[in-house]
Amino acid sequence: MNFIEKLFLGRALKMLRNWIRKNTGTTVLGICMILGAVGNAGTALLDDDPMTVFDWKVTSAAVAIGYGFIKTRQQDQHETDEAENRRLIQ
Repeated sequence: MNFIEKLFLGRALKMLRNWIRKNTGTTVLGICMILGAVGNAGTALLDDDPMTVFDWKVTSAAVAIGYGFIKTRQQDQHETDEAENRRLIQ
């Protein structure tokens, strides 16, 4: 890995760590939701049972909901940001 790749990876990991620290509950819930959807889809696609039916609608909905949970900010984070914004305005 060259310097630029290490720098980019380091910054990306730092951003991810800060994001998870702020919104731990919703981020973990979103990651679990996405992993569950992908795991369920993988099981349906890769097993040898012809009776197993893969449903794109359910998988895409679960991934979208998981993404929504990851991007959601918790109420305490809103209150902290609001207090900081009030401090900056005054």
